[in-house]
Amino acid sequence: MCAAQAHLPIEDIFDGWLCIMEGSAENEKLQRFFDYFVNQWMENSVITIDMWNCHKVLHRTNNTVEGCYNKLNRLMNKPHPKLKSLVKKLKEGAEYNSFLKKRHVLKLEKKPRLKKYINLDKRINKILDYYCKAPSRDSETIRK
Repeated sequence: MCAAQAHLPIEDIFDGWLCIMEGSAENEKLQRFFDYFVNQWMENSVITIDMWNCHKVLHRTNNTVEGCYNKLNRLMNKPHPKLKSLVKKLKEGAEYNSFLKKRHVLKLEKKPRLKKYINLDKRINKILDYYCKAPSRDSETIRK
């Protein structure tokens, strides 16, 4: 539920948070997590809500570098590579990105996205469309 907060319009973030808290069981560990979440993500003067909010953003994450970092980790296959192998993989990555850029310039067909991500995007967009078209954005609409 906390991750869904990022997809709400900024003006509805606090109402969404109240719905999460109201619908949660009373639990000491959960309360510590809630305190952390509020301090880290909602009341932080350095990491502001508009930095992590991705309402109406095509990417499911607000950090577009995550995909590159994830791919590099998969390519390396180990947590602490030697500098030589890291440089080699970075060069390979640069060559591949150059190849992708050329394909884009030539308007060649892109690699198809995985069906699970297409379906996930559709599901997120359907929920957001329902939410944004709701006559009122009260706590009941947020819960749905």
